[in-house]
Amino acid sequence: MDLTLVLTHACNLGCTYCYAGRKDPRAMPEEVAERALGWALDRCGGELRLGWFGGEPLLRWDRLAAWHQRAQGLAAARGVALEGTVTTNATLLTRERMDWLVAHGITVGISIDGCQQAHDLMRPLAGGGSSWAAVRAGLDVALARVPMTQTISVVHPASVHLLAAGVDALLAAGVRVMSLSLDPSAQWDLDTLETYRQQLDLVGERWLAEFRAGRDLWIEPLDGHIISQVKGGLAACDRCSAGLGELAVAPSGTWYPCERMVGEDGAAARRWALGGVHDRADGGPDPERVRALTGAHGEEPAACRDCPLRARCQHHCACSNVMASGEPAVPGGAQCAAEQAAIATADRVAALLWAEANPLFLARRYRLTA
Repeated sequence: MDLTLVLTHACNLGCTYCYAGRKDPRAMPEEVAERALGWALDRCGGELRLGWFGGEPLLRWDRLAAWHQRAQGLAAARGVALEGTVTTNATLLTRERMDWLVAHGITVGISIDGCQQAHDLMRPLAGGGSSWAAVRAGLDVALARVPMTQTISVVHPASVHLLAAGVDALLAAGVRVMSLSLDPSAQWDLDTLETYRQQLDLVGERWLAEFRAGRDLWIEPLDGHIISQVKGGLAACDRCSAGLGELAVAPSGTWYPCERMVGEDGAAARRWALGGVHDRADGGPDPERVRALTGAHGEEPAACRDCPLRARCQHHCACSNVMASGEPAVPGGAQCAAEQAAIATADRVAALLWAEANPLFLARRYRLTA
């Protein structure tokens, strides 16, 4: 089970595309965290991945640190294996905090939009001005301690022309694991989607060059689609489990299928809310609302059922679909086009390395040795 606790709606950045909506000082009370954790630990099947999210979660560092240690104690008492994650803009990430996170088994993901030009365009400080220097300093701290720290870059129509330049900048910074995440709520058109396709092909060339130089690299969505080909299609466990194996709790105590669907936690967001931690004696989500969500999520569109790429496509992400179409099972046209482009690029570069019998590629993606 994946449980994400949204510590706060506050953030020190003013990202233009932020799905969390309006920022304010609302923060999660301890009793909300306790009830959500207790429910999840009792029902996680012995393994729980606990995520810390915001807003910017490091604005509530004291709560994150204290509550994660509390979660570790509760998990140990129940015999539950606990993993931690935190997604941060890294502006408040110090060497001491990174050391603490590593020591307590928390994996750090850093939001940074590639090169400075793209980042400054999309991720300014909340009061205006560039956040680049602070984010890069935090990224350097993370990479110095954990070289495989993952970065997350949002791909938006306004910055898509800088996608390959952003990958170059991250590679130069020492990043080896990166996620390029299409913004499904943005207004894409044929021109910007064609730019995305072209830029993704350039990213594929960077990916090829790294493997040919003997340097391992993971770039999502390319590597995910390569793995889906190796596996002969995605398995059930690879697909979105929003509302069942994946849940999030807002500062208000409201349950959501995942952290990206929390938003402002207002009336507009609550169509897919799953109840509150104080609504039931056990503190968990409302089973009727969970069934309604999973029923709607399972109604795959006919166009997807007939698609030859269906077995490898990530069209099942409930939160991305809601952001694009308003429905958990219905992807937007931009998502469809982006998936086709990513699969085509992934297959092209993987076929080249296979034909070359690239030893690193064969070992890492196929577990084959020469």
